[in-house]
Amino acid sequence: MAEVFLGEDEAKAKAYGAKEGLKHILLPDPRQLSRAKYKYPVNDMPLHVLVGKNGVIVATGRAVPSAAEIEEALK
Repeated sequence: MAEVFLGEDEAKAKAYGAKEGLKHILLPDPRQLSRAKYKYPVNDMPLHVLVGKNGVIVATGRAVPSAAEIEEALK
């Protein structure tokens, strides 16, 4: 799992991750290049996209899923 921090720098992303105990990948995007340059459909937080081992998106949504929901989606 990865989380994109739109408009936030690395320090803010790391501080938030440490405060919340996040163990997944934190991707700061201070210039919002994911939207502007690369045209990825990154919505404002929260939004999750779960990608299976085969590279296929298996689930998306606005709320952060629980560990059980992640496990179920990746079966």
